[in-house]
Amino acid sequence: MVIEDSLLLKENFINDVREFVKKKNWRKILVSCKKYGINVTSETLWTFPSEYCVTYLKALWKSFNITNVLSIGCGTGLMEFILRESIGIRVTGLEVDKNWWSRHKPFIPLKFLDPGQEITSKFLLDTCLSKNWNFSLMFCYFNNRKAFDEYVKCYKGNYVIIIGPAANTMRYTEPLPLDKEFQENENYKLIHVKEFGDNHDLIAIYEKCVKNLFA
Repeated sequence: MVIEDSLLLKENFINDVREFVKKKNWRKILVSCKKYGINVTSETLWTFPSEYCVTYLKALWKSFNITNVLSIGCGTGLMEFILRESIGIRVTGLEVDKNWWSRHKPFIPLKFLDPGQEITSKFLLDTCLSKNWNFSLMFCYFNNRKAFDEYVKCYKGNYVIIIGPAANTMRYTEPLPLDKEFQENENYKLIHVKEFGDNHDLIAIYEKCVKNLFA
């Protein structure tokens, strides 16, 4: 009975969200996320911001001139949909396993890294349909340190954004937003960190050092 109730709640949540997506009503999506809770939403959305956080990010990202984001490992793309609609930025989602994610009806159009395909600077530019590095790289609840390092190595833009749990919260990503190894990376410096919603999550923004801006 408990399992059946849980499945019903997840189904109700998905149905509610799809209706709100059709109407581009990101506020009601956030209300629905809070109503159902992270145990129900986690298969669709690993974390979600509060409306206050969205307002804060809009002003912050404007100050950094962040208007275009490539989200690596975006899953269903619901977080990216919320950020796109609430902040007014362009968001491109990138995933692996096209067959899997296509069956799950993502909330934004996704681009895919094919099996065996090499991660290169050209691939990142082509994925964003861009001829320059005017986009930020975002990792939300990402769990592959080797792939993270490869993406960052090929990225020639200004900002890397990491969203995930704070330390010691019984949840884990690789890297964590305040990853010590990445903070010691000579090519990037941590310029901002902020609580992301009400689930003990953080958003950390790293800026490429000027001397290495086009490295």
